[in-house]
Amino acid sequence: MEAILKESKSLAIASLAIDTKVDGLKMAENIYNELFDLQLDYLPDFK
Repeated sequence: MEAILKESKSLAIASLAIDTKVDGLKMAENIYNELFDLQLDYLPDFK
């Protein structure tokens, strides 16, 4: 939620990275990029 309110890419990736099913920061970045691309029309401009 904080990542959305602050429009923060780094917070969004950090949130994904703490999930036990995510195997590290690189995987979290890949997940973020894929989800962001799919939802681009609905998301704010994350920095």
